[in-house]
Amino acid sequence: MENKIQRETLAEKAYQSLKMEITQGRIQPGDALPEEKIAAMLGISRTPLRAAINRLAYEGLILLEKGKKARVAGVTDHNIAELVELRQLLEPYAIQSLTEDRLHSDFLINVKTNLSEQQTAIESKDYQRFVDLDMQFHLLFSSEAKNRKLAEIIEQINTAFNRRFAIVESVFEKYAANAYEEHVQVYQLLINGKSDQAAEVMANHIQSSSKRLISNEMKEEME
Repeated sequence: MENKIQRETLAEKAYQSLKMEITQGRIQPGDALPEEKIAAMLGISRTPLRAAINRLAYEGLILLEKGKKARVAGVTDHNIAELVELRQLLEPYAIQSLTEDRLHSDFLINVKTNLSEQQTAIESKDYQRFVDLDMQFHLLFSSEAKNRKLAEIIEQINTAFNRRFAIVESVFEKYAANAYEEHVQVYQLLINGKSDQAAEVMANHIQSSSKRLISNEMKEEME
């Protein structure tokens, strides 16, 4: 029993470490993930590492092919379009799923606190912190909706989406203020009991922020 708990703990450690390396761009799309080398680097055996790799493969961050080493999955323009479409469907739905009793003071305080921290991150030009807070903001609504599977799916989609842009600090330096203002609109509509309008603003925000990010990326590629 103790050994099983230890393996699960080590697998979680490996999962979190690898996920951070991938989502922050330190391991690039297409990079191979040699088990022996990574296990040694993390100070664990290959058994918990394989559990972590399988979990990341399920989330779409790693590609597993029979007879080949695991490698980091890429994020194509087509993938991004699909992710945006899913976010526009699921995140507004999560907001609409918030019944009146779910819009309690503790939840709204958490949203307001997140917004305050977003503003602080922008003022201090800590854009990596802003990226983290932006993702937390979007996940607050699905978590509060109390649909565990919905929350898991939205987190996976946001993780995959943010991988494409999170390491491009110049993008968030230009557009963080816009995203923050749109987040505030969602919050203000919610505290006024206008969930349907808040959901609509969220859908528009996802579309506009995606366009800003992709447009900036195209400009940088042309320069």
